[in-house]
Amino acid sequence: MPEYLIRFKVNPSKQLDDPKAQYEGVKATFAGHDALVKAGILKHSWGTAPGSGVIIVKLPSFEEAYKLGNRFWPGMSMEIQELIAWDKVKEIVLSQAKEAAEQ
Repeated sequence: MPEYLIRFKVNPSKQLDDPKAQYEGVKATFAGHDALVKAGILKHSWGTAPGSGVIIVKLPSFEEAYKLGNRFWPGMSMEIQELIAWDKVKEIVLSQAKEAAEQ
């Protein structure tokens, strides 16, 4: 099953002004994160700066990764990229280099 790298960043203009409501929202976001881990969808996650980070998810298609990211919009912006296994990358690059060398 494909894996996707999702970069996320909190959209400050969409954050709640009330600290209590914001706290509840943050707790709900972390609970959603934990549920994705438990379901085996979210494989790795890292924070990269306050309000931003990256996750790796395992889903059947880019469409499913997009749907997952869309659940958090507009509170967060997302960038989604499919990850290609290194062995496949080597195969593609070597094949193209060989093809170019043989011309």
